[in-house]
Amino acid sequence: MRRPSHRASNTLQANCYALKFLYVWAAESGNDIEGRMLSGQFLKSHEITSLAGAASRHLDGVGDDVRSKPLKARKVVSLEQVRMGAPEVPRTVLKHTAANRLRTVVQYLTWLGQEGSNDLDLETASKRKVQLDAMAATLNEKAPRTKGRNVVGQREAPPVEVMDRLLAVLEPDSPDNPWTDLGLRLRNRLVVHLLYGLGIRRGEALGIKITDHVQWHQNRILIARNADDPTDPRKRQPVAKSLSRKIISERGGGA
Repeated sequence: MRRPSHRASNTLQANCYALKFLYVWAAESGNDIEGRMLSGQFLKSHEITSLAGAASRHLDGVGDDVRSKPLKARKVVSLEQVRMGAPEVPRTVLKHTAANRLRTVVQYLTWLGQEGSNDLDLETASKRKVQLDAMAATLNEKAPRTKGRNVVGQREAPPVEVMDRLLAVLEPDSPDNPWTDLGLRLRNRLVVHLLYGLGIRRGEALGIKITDHVQWHQNRILIARNADDPTDPRKRQPVAKSLSRKIISERGGGA
């Protein structure tokens, strides 16, 4: 698989962890995952269930259900023996992490399956594609749902009076402005106005370059995906997660 040029380094790292998870699961369950995908021996129902369940666990807990052995039957056991023999509750990851793992795994397994069909005749390749698509669809269905109609706990915009107070405090001449350096006051005021006025993400705002992305004569700002920008000296570069686009600034000369 070749690296897409627009993918940020942290996205690639997450994908690598997802593939590491897959191979840890495959090793613990005794699966030659590459060989099976390339030869068309796709995952069976119980294997899909096992893989989907393992996606919610930390990497050090993947395969615990495979490694665990049933306890031998005993006529009499003490309470302390029961406590000592009780299995530990596995550590889990967030729902969106598990969902992203499975999505990446599905893409990788689909790619492997397609690679294995390149030299097959059309009829055999078509039959194998049906089986591969069915496996991928079942895996996707088992991915944790991270969105829905439940709005409890979702982010909400602050009240208008709160934002009015924030913008007033951020004025460079405000006595309540917490920054003493004038340059910091001007910069932070601009950042907040960009976020609030244009509705862009933090990573998008922090990635704007005055020389390259601000089109003064058109009152436009370019939001660009600059993954791993070699000219950015920051150790943790900001990442624009949305597509590149141009945004019109209604206030023209600045916030």
